[in-house]
Amino acid sequence: MTFWTGGRAREVPASSRIDYGAGVSLRRVVAMLEATPDREIDPHFRPQRWFTKGFGFDIVGTLETLGETLAEVARRSGIRTPPPKARPARSGQAGEGGVCYADEPSGSLRERGVRPTVANMLDDELRERVRRRFEKDFRLLEGAGF
Repeated sequence: MTFWTGGRAREVPASSRIDYGAGVSLRRVVAMLEATPDREIDPHFRPQRWFTKGFGFDIVGTLETLGETLAEVARRSGIRTPPPKARPARSGQAGEGGVCYADEPSGSLRERGVRPTVANMLDDELRERVRRRFEKDFRLLEGAGF
């Protein structure tokens, strides 16, 4: 598997059945995640509830609310120094006219300079499949008010 960080690629061993080097589409990744038991999924894609079994939570946050979540952790723990501000996520380039890129390999999108938003990567059917696969994670977030 190749990860792109800081403009450079580096090879890392993959622990899943997905061939990332083949230019896989998001729809194919979701199909592989659906067909693979949690214990066999690459940890980067494994449901978060896998890692948190048996733990209770005082605070649950998302990447979108990272700054606010860290501020709340600091407040509750009595840390006087404010936590560093999270950099806002780049939303990417929206597709034209509601285009869905779920069937295009990520490499071809990168080559064309297309950085789609989440809305351009998930059609209704794929969104429902992701929701079913990660149902326990969604329930955790909904229970926390997200």
